[in-house]
Parts: sequence; C-alpha cells; structure tokens
Amino acid sequence: MRIGYDAKQIFYNKGGLGNYGRNTVFYLSRHIKNHEYYLYTPSLRKAINFDLNGNMDNVTIKTPPMVLQGPFKSVWRTRNIVPQLGRDKIEIYHGLGNELPVSIQRKKNIKTIVTIHDLIFLRYPQFYKDLDRWTYKKKFLFSSEIADTIVAVSKQTQQDLIEFYKVSPQKIRVVYQGCDQLYFEKRTQEELQAVREKFNLPENFILSVGTIEERKNLLTVVRTLFHKRIDIPLVAVGQRTEYTEKVREYVKRRKMDNRVILIHNASNYELSCIYRMAGMTIYPSFFEGFGIPVIESLATGIPVITSKGTCLREAGGDAAWYINPGSMEEIGHAIQTLSNDSDKRAEMIEKGYKHVRKFTGENVARNLNRIYNYMK
Repeated sequence: MRIGYDAKQIFYNKGGLGNYGRNTVFYLSRHIKNHEYYLYTPSLRKAINFDLNGNMDNVTIKTPPMVLQGPFKSVWRTRNIVPQLGRDKIEIYHGLGNELPVSIQRKKNIKTIVTIHDLIFLRYPQFYKDLDRWTYKKKFLFSSEIADTIVAVSKQTQQDLIEFYKVSPQKIRVVYQGCDQLYFEKRTQEELQAVREKFNLPENFILSVGTIEERKNLLTVVRTLFHKRIDIPLVAVGQRTEYTEKVREYVKRRKMDNRVILIHNASNYELSCIYRMAGMTIYPSFFEGFGIPVIESLATGIPVITSKGTCLREAGGDAAWYINPGSMEEIGHAIQTLSNDSDKRAEMIEKGYKHVRKFTGENVARNLNRIYNYMK
C-alpha cells in the first residue's frame, strides 16, 4: 500500500508534533515493511536531519515541483498537493499534525486520516492568542469533518472531539504515542558526564521537560521550591516563550539563580542523558493531549510527578505520582517524599518499566497498521 504523510512538521518542528511525525514514520518503516511511505514537505532547505538508520528503502521524500517552490510552497502543501498525490498513486493520506489539504475529499480513491493531538485551545482559550485560536479551530474542524478516520492520541482527546466537534465515536481510533528509541537505550558514564559538563548540571536535580509556557506551569514548581525551602536544583528543558521571562524574573527576585537552570537547546540524545541523571521528573501541566515527557521519564527509569484529572494518567498509569498542579503543598510533599524514600522511588521505577512497554515503537506501528489495513 502507498501511504502519504504531511511531513512539514517532521522536517521543521523540533517539538512535540515534529517528534510525533518522526517517531511514527520511523516505527512504521522499521516494523511494517510491506507499505511504501511518502513524505510530503514544502521544502528541505535548512531542514531537521531525519535519520531513519538505514530504513529508507520504503520511504520516499517529495517536495513541490520547481514552479511551485519559493513563495508558493506553503500553498502547495495545503491546496495544490492533491494532484501530486494522484500521480504518486497514494492510497491513504495521513495528516500527522491536525491538518488535511483542502479539496482532498474530492479524491474519492484516496482515503484520509488525520491525527488530532488535542483541543486545548477550546478547553483553555486563555492560554492562546485570538488569531491562533481562530486558525486552529478552523483547521481542526475542517480536518475532523472530511477525514475518513481520526486518530486521537488519547482517550481524553477522543472525548474532546466528541464534546466540542460532535464527532461520531465510530470515526475515532485511539492510538497512543510512543517516545523516541533513544529513551529506552542505556548510556555510559562517559556519555552522561560529557552532557553534564556541557550544560554545567549539578549531581542531583529535579527535571522539568516541555515548552516553557503558562499551561506547563513551571513557575508553580519554582515557587514551591522557594516557599517549601526545598534545596534541590531544578533543571527545565524546553522551548523559550514569553512566559519564560516570568520564570526568570521570579528566579532573579528570589535569588534562585544557582538553583534553577533553563536549557533551550538540548538535542534528543542530550535530553535522554539529562533524564538519566535526574533524581525525578515533574510535569505539572494543567492540561495535555497526551504527555510524552511522562513516557520518556518512565522509559529512562526516573520517577515522575504529574497532574491529576487529565489524560496524563493514560500516560503514567499506576507508575506516576499524581498531584493537583495548582497546589504547592501537594507538589512539595511529592518532591520531598521521593527525595527521602528510596523504597518508594524503587517501587515507582519498577512499575514504570512495566507500564512503558505498551508505548514501544512496535506497538505504535502495529496499531496504526491495523487502521490502514481496515481502510484499504
């Protein structure tokens, strides 16, 4: 079967959507070899290096014809790609990042799938700019309506699609994400020490991973460390936003510069090493579509503290410690307990290793392949 993918995020997004796309194609090309995978991207100029470790025999990368490059390449991706899909004899087109091209529904011989990651912009509009919210609503609703099948990355996203967009439950399939194979691999002490020296990391620290934005709630963790007098450094790895400056201002005002380290440029490999050096991970997000840092923590053998009442329990199962993300009392208690109780840490790590097996790349690939075969 010939399967096409919207690959812009794969080549130009270093964050969650990009990781999802890269992992998905890597897992499929490695574990499901009887399909041909076509990656459609508006450009490869200054693109992220997408290394498939030699699994390129069944993967083809496609860019716009010369006449549609330059200022027209974005239009090609959203509107003019459909004739190209026909010429390539694509049987299924999968929008990996919440979108499908305009007019693809007119190609009756091409089945369509869209992965919807979350509808947080509808549930928590205060975290988004008006224009972004309007754009997301329009794109996500269109893709949800015309897709033959919707892949939701969690049961929470499935329920949000039903609640906000009135999508039929029969149209939605839940396929959990996996995390990069890097996080399952062991690291030597030499590798860890090299990363420790590069980022000047302390011997023991609490780790926070994810874009440093208001919804991820990093400032509450910093405030907890100050008010509860917890003398453990915090290392936060994630993309910088306007909210980052609020965190920096608080850190400077409370003279916590030597206790809070912000890192914005770590590679996936470096991040996998940073996880393994951490004493614990904290991920007190107010809301997520899934929560990959929870899975990454479990895969690297690190206890994780995360939020109650969201889809994060789908990611963490019985292996995580769940807290009210707005409660410094609960966050402080969890940190202090995991710092002092070695038996509790060991129990959580053991449960984590068992739980994370369901998120392996092979499972992700086989679950998606069942959907592709059903649609054929």
